[in-house]
Amino acid sequence: MKRIFLLLICGFSVAAALNATIKILYEQRLTSTSNDEISRPAWYPDGQSIVVNTKITGEQNGDLYRYDASSGNQINQLTDYPYNEVEPTISSSGTRIVFAMVKGAGVAKRFFKVGAGDTPIFDISDTTADMGEPFFYGNNQIYFSSTKDADNYNLWVWDELTGSITSVLYTANFPGDERSPAVSPDGNWLAYKGKSNAAGSSSSDTDWEIYLLNISSKQFPITDVNAPIQLTDNKVNDEDPRFSPDGKYIVYTSETTDGGRDIYIMSIDDKTPMRITSMNVDEFAPAWSPQYSDGTSKIAFLRTNEYSRNDVWLITLTDIEKPLKIINADQIKAYPNPYFLKEHSYMYFKYELLYPATVTIKIFDLGGGLVNDFAASSINPENNGNIGNNKFQWDGKNGDGASVASGIYLYRIDAKSGSTTDKYIGKFVVLN
Repeated sequence: MKRIFLLLICGFSVAAALNATIKILYEQRLTSTSNDEISRPAWYPDGQSIVVNTKITGEQNGDLYRYDASSGNQINQLTDYPYNEVEPTISSSGTRIVFAMVKGAGVAKRFFKVGAGDTPIFDISDTTADMGEPFFYGNNQIYFSSTKDADNYNLWVWDELTGSITSVLYTANFPGDERSPAVSPDGNWLAYKGKSNAAGSSSSDTDWEIYLLNISSKQFPITDVNAPIQLTDNKVNDEDPRFSPDGKYIVYTSETTDGGRDIYIMSIDDKTPMRITSMNVDEFAPAWSPQYSDGTSKIAFLRTNEYSRNDVWLITLTDIEKPLKIINADQIKAYPNPYFLKEHSYMYFKYELLYPATVTIKIFDLGGGLVNDFAASSINPENNGNIGNNKFQWDGKNGDGASVASGIYLYRIDAKSGSTTDKYIGKFVVLN
């Protein structure tokens, strides 16, 4: 798992379908494996690394490993039990990682904390009931699914501070299966997958659908059969819901007609789905990162590779309503400044791009008149708008090829990525 591949699909906007304004910037292949087995990723709250269950070639069981979300390099191994540790979830502080584990044949699945031994962090009265798919909200609450008190899976919440274990939905009123809980960042909404034989469902099929539940009151169990809002209604399985950092969208997995799976995004407001992957392979288990300082976020997901193993991929996207910063303004430099035409052959403009972009440079006099303009590719073809440091040179001449007069000049760098343009304006002095 050492190689990184970059697939640029800049400018792919899903605004038309979502009303709200999500734009896909590019995909990044984070891991590349021919033998190891990888399952569901979980983000650290700083968005710089992920945790996945990895079964190394030759090992009997999978352990939890932490990977750098930029390089794909393995940071460290988190668990090393003689069992399979799955379904990691991380507290909002990033200091606690909880996972599910079955300790041997005939033993029900329970939850454990990294670094806290092999004793469950809490237990339920029904020792034969299974527990799964834990989801940390904050630092002290875990939502999960369990067969406690029912034949099917239902949703529960454990509060560490009070020690209480409470059913989210009143079991008698909701006889169907409810699994894969995910809580919105503000704690007001719970998304989950449910079977359509649950009370209150409008579907007649028996596939998994995505539901949304208002839990802002925290008055559990909820008895109103009309409380769950059904977001999907397909004749295929819709699973793995996760919220966006602002809570406006849900990302989830949906089956395709050929038996594969793709990743979709849905706006909670208009409930319109938009497919964001379509590679004719299995793509599933999405996890949405926190939002970064530049307004972007990432969706980590699993994609089946040519060896029938799963690799971790990342999709970087942004909300068009928030200006995308393409140019790192702190790393722009014009030199030498002042520019002595008789002493220096060229003036250099150095800039750093945070995303791949098409770059143009324009020079103006103080009156706003255009002195010269260039495409970065015509000046430095081998370094045309790449991520990282770029540089172009100017010989002090205007568009007619004549040397400019002494004075103060302005320069503007425009960087366009897809439909988004970022710009930077600076000034310099020319002396003859």
